[in-house]
Amino acid sequence: MQDYRAFFSLLDWSTVEQWQAGRSVYCGSHGHPITAYLKAFLIRIREGLIYMTQLRCFLKRHPLLIIEMGFDLHLDPSTAYGFDVEKTLPSRQWFTQKLQTLDPSLLQMLLAATVRDLKEEIPGLGEVVAFDVKHIYGLPSKRTMSVPTSAIAMTKPKRLLATLIASWASSGRPTRSRKTGPRSRKKN
Repeated sequence: MQDYRAFFSLLDWSTVEQWQAGRSVYCGSHGHPITAYLKAFLIRIREGLIYMTQLRCFLKRHPLLIIEMGFDLHLDPSTAYGFDVEKTLPSRQWFTQKLQTLDPSLLQMLLAATVRDLKEEIPGLGEVVAFDVKHIYGLPSKRTMSVPTSAIAMTKPKRLLATLIASWASSGRPTRSRKTGPRSRKKN
């Protein structure tokens, strides 16, 4: 619970609230705020859940997380947490439909605002660190063959075999003088 509270606090939810203010709160959301759905989808990604049924089962096992996410609770004083988890959570079909109809610009605004805030907090974030790595993919020449094998391992896999063969051939090892074709037997 604390882990997800810290995770959700990293995102700038004010842009989502501004986006939702321009729309009807109850339009197509079963009364739940869009932030609750976004948090549920982020949990799905973070937990590695593939199906919406897995997401619902995970959330049913963590009822305090449902409260933290901001779903409108269906109150029931007879239950342990004071609300009915099954009635509070949207169905699998509704989660799926909500994900399919989610506005991509909303996610872009959420992430752009978060990246902007992170750039303000962390100096140097987003700066170019390496701009030319072409030398890593180059085919080694003869003068670079004396370089340790760790540098050879940085080349592309197809070129690695050619590099090893070239280094073996240039090391002065004897080669076969015979043809390497299939052997023929003499008939007696």
